[in-house]
Amino acid sequence: MIIFIIILFVVAAGIYTFSYGIYLAKKEKNALAAFGTIFLSLITVAAPVIMLILKY
Repeated sequence: MIIFIIILFVVAAGIYTFSYGIYLAKKEKNALAAFGTIFLSLITVAAPVIMLILKY
């Protein structure tokens, strides 16, 4: 049960970072920074979630 709570917090942080990447693309018109931020948020969420699921 605690693993799902940890995954929830990791996904929430990833969603916040992902939305900042969307903001960079739409409002600031900075495609390179938006791509980097979105890519970083996806990797940051995927790695721990996969490790937690495979471990337990």
